[in-house]
Amino acid sequence: MRKSAPYPIALLCAWVSINTVTGTACSKKLDPRYSVAVGDSHACAFDWEGRMACWGNAEQDQFEGIPVYEQQFETVFARGNNTCAIEQKSHFLTCWGSNRQGQLNGMPQNESVLEVAMGLQHACAMKQDRTLTCFGNRSQGQDIDLPPPLTRFWHVSCGDYHCCGLLHPDRSVVCWGDANQGQRVGMPDAGVRLKQISAGALHTAAIDVSGRLWLWGNRQRNQLQGMPTVHAKFIDVWSGGYHTCVQRPNLTVYCFGDNSVGQVQAVPQDEVWQAFSAGSWNSCGLNPEGRVVCFGDESQGQTVDLPPQTLWPKVQID
Repeated sequence: MRKSAPYPIALLCAWVSINTVTGTACSKKLDPRYSVAVGDSHACAFDWEGRMACWGNAEQDQFEGIPVYEQQFETVFARGNNTCAIEQKSHFLTCWGSNRQGQLNGMPQNESVLEVAMGLQHACAMKQDRTLTCFGNRSQGQDIDLPPPLTRFWHVSCGDYHCCGLLHPDRSVVCWGDANQGQRVGMPDAGVRLKQISAGALHTAAIDVSGRLWLWGNRQRNQLQGMPTVHAKFIDVWSGGYHTCVQRPNLTVYCFGDNSVGQVQAVPQDEVWQAFSAGSWNSCGLNPEGRVVCFGDESQGQTVDLPPQTLWPKVQID
């Protein structure tokens, strides 16, 4: 299924839009209008003018309640069988997709948010004061060790049943939720200052202010296989189910971890990506030619109705 506009659309941020990178020499500049968000077996994309496209499997209600009019969103997020987007002017949160496990129960209404961290059956939205409000099905231990209500964050990301956040203002990391499968093993020390964070199913990856990659949590599904050396520098990170992708300063992407369905090996290491996102079993990116390309598992219909190249404009990279 795809809802699309009859003219080119520009993608928004899948996780965190970056214009400048603190502590890292970046030779190219990303345009925050361009991005893609990948869930379990579907993906959606938006531009700042309200045009959008969604594609992939629809058998689990992934597109139930999808906006049917040109609504202006500034950021889009996806996880499992759900998608959420933040409206441009009001910053209100709009979510759609499956509610079979109560994923959308208690979603904030008419409240401005900065971002939303989506788990498999729940989500946590960051309000304008940088505190969190969590909603959805939280019966799988998602609230274990939940930080106090007035705790403020820079960024938050959720895995299947755990979440991790960068505390405001010191950028140290705190994690909560289910820990029965080692999700918190090997967390960075309190003195480590992080600027990006992305949680996978059972692991979490982050980039510190110097550009170094950190990874902790469960390691039993080859999550560390092929992990870069500590000397490599990166500007963005996306965690899929059991794999992780990082973006270099030259906008190329390197993926590592579980490669059971080709989600790592198929990603070219020398191609520039203006937008990228890692889903549970596949990843998708937007290249400078305006083409959306996906890598990894296609057995669940992940690439059904993939947008044609004519839908996307060529991207100017400074």
